[in-house]
Amino acid sequence: MNERGDINIVVLILALLLPITFLYSVDMTAYVSKTNMLKSAINRGIEAATMQVIPDSLATGNPLDFKIDPVLARQAFDKLFELNAFLNNDYTPQSNSFLKTKPEILTFYVYDGSNGYPYTYYDNVTKNTITFKYPSVYVAVKANILGLFSTRTVIINRLSSAELLSKY
Repeated sequence: MNERGDINIVVLILALLLPITFLYSVDMTAYVSKTNMLKSAINRGIEAATMQVIPDSLATGNPLDFKIDPVLARQAFDKLFELNAFLNNDYTPQSNSFLKTKPEILTFYVYDGSNGYPYTYYDNVTKNTITFKYPSVYVAVKANILGLFSTRTVIINRLSSAELLSKY
């Protein structure tokens, strides 16, 4: 092959590779941005859930004595998660949501200290081990994140503790 033919092959490869690389980069940027929005929505929901401490359990001021109401915690999580992820009450996405399919709550676990501290919890669904040092709420959410051209499934785990309420 001659030198001109080699140059044509290189130009052809670059002409194909550069647009594909650019499109992949744009798709990945959209995916990362939407994943960050999902993480933020989960964080806001779980922090609201953690704040659902039963008032009588605050009497000692010791965060290890705090008890999180599991029913109110789940209600608070759902409300804030739905609001920040632009979801309807049944978790179906609204038209302005960054999610196009219904996310799935794989695990929602409230630990109240009944087994002492630290307590190690094994999430059978996500195969994660979590150690609780304070009353806590743990959540694992599975969602399909849409880039511009592709869809990726993510599982995001978050832990929030009632120590946020303490001055310690």
